[in-house]
Amino acid sequence: MIMNDMIHGGEWTGNDIKIDFSVNLNPAGIPEAVKRLLQNAHPADFFGRYPDRECDGLRSLIAYKYKVDKDNIICGNGASELITNILRAFSILGIRKVMLPIPTFLGYERGLKAPCLGDGLDIVFYSLDRREDLAFTERFLDAIEEFAGKGISEDKALILCNPNNPTGRLMDKELLEKVIFLCKEHGVRIVVDECFLGFCADGDQRSLKGITADNPHVCVIDAFTKLYSIPGVRLGFMISADKRFNDTVRSILPEWNVSVPACEIGRVILEEVKADYLTETRELVKREREYLCAELKKLGFIVCPGDTCFILFRTPEEEKYDDLQVKLAEAGILIRNCGNFKGLDRYDHRIAVRTHRDNEILITILRECFV
Repeated sequence: MIMNDMIHGGEWTGNDIKIDFSVNLNPAGIPEAVKRLLQNAHPADFFGRYPDRECDGLRSLIAYKYKVDKDNIICGNGASELITNILRAFSILGIRKVMLPIPTFLGYERGLKAPCLGDGLDIVFYSLDRREDLAFTERFLDAIEEFAGKGISEDKALILCNPNNPTGRLMDKELLEKVIFLCKEHGVRIVVDECFLGFCADGDQRSLKGITADNPHVCVIDAFTKLYSIPGVRLGFMISADKRFNDTVRSILPEWNVSVPACEIGRVILEEVKADYLTETRELVKREREYLCAELKKLGFIVCPGDTCFILFRTPEEEKYDDLQVKLAEAGILIRNCGNFKGLDRYDHRIAVRTHRDNEILITILRECFV
């Protein structure tokens, strides 16, 4: 079997993959309320009308859930659409430099280099250190100070993924508060991607959604995709209290960018999915994450400490591990090789936390292949 080392489930079209550990979805599966909606939906209701152009109903529900102003919410065709258009808005509004910690989600750098931005935005990379387990530490504050320069710099922005992808690490709460303050002090815009925060035990308390009203330099992105295991339904949202910035993003988004089915599924999730679903999700992820981390360490792998629904691990730099992804694929399991993430290499891999049965199968095959 010949594989692109960087392939993952979102790009995989083969029929021989039985368990996909490459995509980071909720192992609890699609909520029952969403299944009921799809089973009972009439085609004319879903496909026979135009969407709500401004997603008014959905924005009202998001505003109620997170106690924010409805006018500060913009919905998108997944978080990816919003990221792309936030970066376009940056360019329009005069942002010229963006600090990007690495390793992190590849979509940010791809968006920053998009042809629609002309020469693109200058990227200042900040490298997380393996010796610090790829965690954010106080030295990040020094890097922001250096990036911002003296005084107010309204041509700069910072992008953060919290918890970070692919490391799975949450930034320390007090450190994040210092980052927010420091950016405000220097006039640096900050975008915080919280798409995986809902999997964390204290995710609700860690979210920055509630501080956006008093911090117009902060924009928070979130999505329904991962937490509710609906990757085929593209639905995300951003929260920002900066009217000029929001108006710019809205002006470049396509009309009717969020479909009727997506809006309806979002509505059902916010109105009908019980709190128990998220409680059980977080307990399942914590329990199975601990199991996988312990077993991976027994196999001699280096496991990055993390807090969410996926695990970054590193194999020894030995020849027998060079084709780990291929060997697992031949056994019907797909994992994510992280060799194309800046700051990582081909010995780094990411796996989703799945059900205990799936996780046991993965560990058994790893043991058979490499021990």
